[in-house]
Amino acid sequence: MSTNVFSPKHPSDPSGAALLRAVRAIEMDASVTEEVEACPDAVGEILLDEAARLNSIGKTQEAVVVLDALIHHAPLVDDRQYAAIQKLDHLRGEDGQVSAEAERVVAQLLQPSILQEGPAHLLGEALEEFGDLESALTCFNVASRKYLSGPAEDLEDAHLMLAFELAGRTRVRKQLGYAPDDFDIALNEISGPDRSLTRGMRGSGEGLDGSVFDDRDFDGVEPPLHNPGTGKALRVVCRREEFETAREQGVVKDTGADPGSDGGADAYFRYVERGLREQARLNPEVVWYLVRFSVEEIEDYAHRSGGDPGDDELQAEWGEVVPPDDHRASVWPPERNDPCWCGSKRKYKKCCGSAANR
Repeated sequence: MSTNVFSPKHPSDPSGAALLRAVRAIEMDASVTEEVEACPDAVGEILLDEAARLNSIGKTQEAVVVLDALIHHAPLVDDRQYAAIQKLDHLRGEDGQVSAEAERVVAQLLQPSILQEGPAHLLGEALEEFGDLESALTCFNVASRKYLSGPAEDLEDAHLMLAFELAGRTRVRKQLGYAPDDFDIALNEISGPDRSLTRGMRGSGEGLDGSVFDDRDFDGVEPPLHNPGTGKALRVVCRREEFETAREQGVVKDTGADPGSDGGADAYFRYVERGLREQARLNPEVVWYLVRFSVEEIEDYAHRSGGDPGDDELQAEWGEVVPPDDHRASVWPPERNDPCWCGSKRKYKKCCGSAANR
């Protein structure tokens, strides 16, 4: 039996009952209780979202109570680790220094065979921000295991373009002064102005190397009135119900599937979501819009313009003429309780906006 609460071998209550008892004293929104009752298997994910919400409205103490309960009682090891990493923000002093408790948490997470791939990516970003680059690199190596398990030349551009774990690894290795390895070289080859990690996007932002990926505005859409004067950017995506057809006909080429996996519509939309989140992190002032296309209208546009319907630039050009009030266009991200933008008919927070999609 492991005494490290973050270990996959640490015993936990798989029903989630112990976790719910631990947060009973917190006055949570009624919708949270309803969600837990409807989706008991997702109790950890739901409470991670609730902790983030409590923190965002200034209820820091309540958020920490929820995070502590998750750390000790969440049924899934990933949720326990995500909660610990989320709590690190609360363990920094006013001067930004890391507390002794935070150092203990990080030391536990970094013990051999403990850290899971998803949490490793987030912890790597946190440790990079703290200035602990060697530990950050350890995390990014764990997060990148699925890419590092084979030779770099076997990875397709489609996998590399949104491999943010590898991007973090390359970034930290550069800061540490390490000579580029094969993965650094492969990633940098696609991260310049023309092939940054932003295929199918229009607007302004930065690639891995700090280069601007496209300085053309999305002129067909104006930012919401509550955010005047900000930048704007566009991401063109396939409609969910046409994904299989689009993939078969080569209209969608970058599906977001992991190496060796065929993937599907869910993998594709999670892939798009992660790309948008990363761009929002790098460029918080930019307002993002999604425009959904059908295979027929993209193929028709390609025929009229003499281009390839699977070309990202052509798809972005098509998206620029879609009016902002068109049913195919929407602002990203939606509200947490609104329907997900991907067309799954689930709430955003239970679908692409889920804490598990990191």
